[in-house]
Amino acid sequence: MSLKRSYRNFYLAIRRRLIRAGYMPVHPNPHGWVPRFKTCLDALIFGRSSYSQQGEDLTLDRILVRKLGFDLKTYQGLYVDAGAYHPVSHSTSYLLYQRGWQGVCIDIATSSCQIISRRRPRDLVLNYATSNQHERLAFKDPGLISLIHEAKPAASATDPQHTIEAYSLTELLSNNGITREIDYLNIDTEGAELKTLQGLDFDRYKPKVISVEIHEANVPRALRTEVAEYLAQQGYDCVACNVITYFFIRTELNK
Repeated sequence: MSLKRSYRNFYLAIRRRLIRAGYMPVHPNPHGWVPRFKTCLDALIFGRSSYSQQGEDLTLDRILVRKLGFDLKTYQGLYVDAGAYHPVSHSTSYLLYQRGWQGVCIDIATSSCQIISRRRPRDLVLNYATSNQHERLAFKDPGLISLIHEAKPAASATDPQHTIEAYSLTELLSNNGITREIDYLNIDTEGAELKTLQGLDFDRYKPKVISVEIHEANVPRALRTEVAEYLAQQGYDCVACNVITYFFIRTELNK
């Protein structure tokens, strides 16, 4: 065996271990893998390290501390991450997990759920889709974790694509014994954001902070979308934006 082939096999073996351990996503994004030495180095140099795609976790940190007055060193919060994707990379909730919070991570990709379970054992991980009702959905699952997993109504019970059950957030949470109010809700469900929100009982779970992806060319148009208007109807104010991720907090808390 040539030296080049030996090196390649060694690299692939290490890469597979990192993926299975939750340190490296499959996709080739240069910001994708977050080994411990990089995390420690960033924290040492810059004081804080972001794990999310566009710095959302640091924006969330400021909202929780400055707007809501949380003491993140002592408060044991609850987050719900719908469309969790990965335990560390592109995660808006991993920084909270590091601070002792616990949460519910939901994703339609079995491979993502397996990696999240290994890397974040305190979290409840659910391999379902989210909607405003119970339905069967289909999606193409290549067997690898992916930033985009779009689901659509299944043509039949024998749809050739991978099928998955979709439930409302209220049903998923109540069936798994989650009764307390949600401190932070993140929704990144690739087009199903509105249906996911419609499936939550806001009177029962009362999320303090909600982040949701809204793809629009500018902020004013984003705030006129169905998602933003629905949250306004539920009593939420938009207080921040990180490119395509918009943050909302309950109006009575926005002081």
